[in-house]
Amino acid sequence: MTSQSAYRNKSRTFQLSISAKGGCASGAKPHWKDFDDTCSSPKQTGGHSGKVRDKYMKKIKSRAGESKIYRKYQLIGLRIADILEDKNHVSLYIKLAKQRDGELLLEQAKEVAERKNIKNKGAYFMSVVHNPKNKNKA
Repeated sequence: MTSQSAYRNKSRTFQLSISAKGGCASGAKPHWKDFDDTCSSPKQTGGHSGKVRDKYMKKIKSRAGESKIYRKYQLIGLRIADILEDKNHVSLYIKLAKQRDGELLLEQAKEVAERKNIKNKGAYFMSVVHNPKNKNKA
């Protein structure tokens, strides 16, 4: 026994064939890319138009652009990455700020950034932070 259920998603209505057991007619759970604008059940046409996928990907990209800073150490880690011009290692700086004194790390990052003859500011900063002479400070 199968029944048709309609799901309303803003301007589109998707038809999904539901079996008596509560699953899809094919037995698998439906996925967003299984739907097509014109089909009445998942994978009926063998693909999708791409409109739904493009809309979904656009929404994901917009979420990625939003700031997700919840703790002070996250902000400090991001500021250190900005100061050192090293966006690839933001998570490392956030971890350092969580484990050590964030204000001291900011001061050290500013000192490193002020030096003109350093090619890789991030690597030099890490050597300053992990220097045994600075262990008692940070």
